[in-house]
Amino acid sequence: MIIDESHTIKSSGKPAHEYGMVLLKTLKLLRSGTEGTPPAVTYAGEKEFADMKRRMGEIAGFRPYRKKLCMGMVAIVSLIIVVMLLAVHTHSYARCNESKDIMVGNYDGEPGIVSYDTEKLREIISYDDRYVYVERDAFENFLEENDADGEIWIVFGGFYKLPGLAGAAETCIYERGSRGSIVQIPYEGIRDSWYMELLKLL
Repeated sequence: MIIDESHTIKSSGKPAHEYGMVLLKTLKLLRSGTEGTPPAVTYAGEKEFADMKRRMGEIAGFRPYRKKLCMGMVAIVSLIIVVMLLAVHTHSYARCNESKDIMVGNYDGEPGIVSYDTEKLREIISYDDRYVYVERDAFENFLEENDADGEIWIVFGGFYKLPGLAGAAETCIYERGSRGSIVQIPYEGIRDSWYMELLKLL
């Protein structure tokens, strides 16, 4: 069995030279052949001598740890880890991000995108928690300019997990020929869906 001298010295709480003296005294007792000492434990062979030489070398080279230096290193490493975690958290996307984009699509045999120019569409379309408000004349002109036929969909709001990865949006259908300068369209929000709420938490 190989004994770790540095661990033994630290555990004893004694200086290295005192531990070495105890070891030498033990060796002297074992070699003296005093009465009651079993022959089986006496140090007489080359193997035992080499082991003792190794142990003495470890004792001579023992250097106690500097507790203040070790504590300082631990504090510095901990501070670096905290700073790195804060940097990652600051520059990372949140678990769920609100989307304020607006898009207009159509279905005329096949689904298509009329426009996803949010800045321009915000001049024509607005919404709250229950309704979408569309400036009828401006929107009708917008649809004609973009040759939008068929069923018109307005996609807006909602949330996304990561850009281009996952998310959901509110939707409603615009009916052409609606009356009034402002068309008010009710919609059923995704906030009422337990599935969407679960997706936000994941």
